[in-house]
Amino acid sequence: LALGLTFRFSVRLNVRDMDLTTFIADKTRKAELAAKLGASEGYLWQIATGWRGKRASWELAQRIEQATADIGPEAVPKSSLRPDIWPPEDAQPASEVA
Repeated sequence: LALGLTFRFSVRLNVRDMDLTTFIADKTRKAELAAKLGASEGYLWQIATGWRGKRASWELAQRIEQATADIGPEAVPKSSLRPDIWPPEDAQPASEVA
């Protein structure tokens, strides 16, 4: 039991935030997310890959974060979709960068 808990914990420490490309790689999750958002699966792919400059609006990024949290297993953070609006939590403020 202790070995299993240690393994899961150590694996979690090395995992980066879930991104939209990884999330929608699962067809069931992609279909459920598209339905929750009222968007097509193709449009989600375009946003995830940045196809022809497509990216989520600030509102859609927030909705994706919430919907993916509801679907699980992990949420896609809005900062991964729009780092220009929401910098990642581990990013240093510009004033601290030398």
